[in-house]
Amino acid sequence: MGFLLQLFVFLKPWLGSLSLDHFPFRDWKDVSVDTLLSTTLMGYVDAGFVLLTVIYLYWHREFLQLLPYRRLWFVFLGLLLIGSVVIAPAPLFALRRLVKVFVFFSMYALTFVLVRKDPSYASGYLKWVVRSAWIPVVYGLGDFAANTEYSWAAISNREYREYSTFLHANPFAYFCVVILVVLAILWRFQPETERPRRKWPLGLLAILLLLAIASTGARAAISGALVAYLFATRLSWRFKVATVCVATIVLLQVPNFSDPINAVGQVALGRQPTLTSAMLDVVDQSDKDEFEHASELIGRVAIWINMTDGIRGYYLFGHGLDSSARFFERETGLFLDSHNDYITLTFETGLSGLVLYWAILIGIARLLFRQRRELARGSLPGHLADGALFLIVFLVVISLTDNLFVDIYSTPLIWSFLGAATGNLVPKPA
Repeated sequence: MGFLLQLFVFLKPWLGSLSLDHFPFRDWKDVSVDTLLSTTLMGYVDAGFVLLTVIYLYWHREFLQLLPYRRLWFVFLGLLLIGSVVIAPAPLFALRRLVKVFVFFSMYALTFVLVRKDPSYASGYLKWVVRSAWIPVVYGLGDFAANTEYSWAAISNREYREYSTFLHANPFAYFCVVILVVLAILWRFQPETERPRRKWPLGLLAILLLLAIASTGARAAISGALVAYLFATRLSWRFKVATVCVATIVLLQVPNFSDPINAVGQVALGRQPTLTSAMLDVVDQSDKDEFEHASELIGRVAIWINMTDGIRGYYLFGHGLDSSARFFERETGLFLDSHNDYITLTFETGLSGLVLYWAILIGIARLLFRQRRELARGSLPGHLADGALFLIVFLVVISLTDNLFVDIYSTPLIWSFLGAATGNLVPKPA
């Protein structure tokens, strides 16, 4: 089963967007909503993986009894099942979305059980995660080099954004951040039982990952990584603050980052009454190249206001899975997610689902934070705890502007990482 998990992780980054009817990968930009809603090849693989995982976990349920917050998980998944079958406007599509949730829960539980059975499995699993990155990163950078215009204005204004074998540039960037965390662990951790390994492939991949993140122009990925680096790592605060200051100065030269900061500053200084009016003012002051990205943020605010209004009367259990984008399409004619996990969870699962999901995530963070003080920094459990806390903070920040709750690439990897980290912390069964 361990090899099946490794194979699943290896295939997912570059099969996730491969439809049975459309090839190659890059024909998703101008297709209809119906095509985007069609099940991809990886959708069937996901369902099969969940089924095999359930069977495996049943036969190893004595380890599953140690899974942190397992009762909350069962209540949460039961709530989602009811919401998909009974409440959701389109149960068939809702159940397909539910499968995505079961995928990251399955990876979380399966990795936890495998590490509980054999602690050495964690390092081998991390190596497979790194192997999964080479194909999409090399493919993505090659495609970016072939299609972008080589000028600072074109690159900084994201005239061509790379998303490799992913459906969007943002998931590609989030995936790259997760791989960078894994690379940092493999770089620093060296088992005594292994021969000293060559580190130059890890360094090369790290450089390629940073270039890939830049090619996506994903503001959320960069901002989330900086916040997680600041609050979740055990480095010196002086060093972290210095690094963030240098990064902020660099990012302020890019319109994608300077425009929203300008708008927030106007609201903070009382020059504008709302963030929306501030962004409109930024648009008026922007040149033509910057207009698209400033107006994009205004669009996000408009989506959030519309979705928040739609929650009224459905506070407890929501409208059901897969309902938020359909609601927005009915209201505006555009099929769009809310680009905010907090709003999406409340809209689709109600306050019950929102509280359960984040209670589980924050509870795991609390468990890791409390126990990592007793772990040596150079040990694998210590590295895993550091990386898991980094990814939790990263997920919390990203969820403010994107929908990672049902992301088919990064969220399963993050939860499998949490499974490996908690598997090294919880007391072993008697």
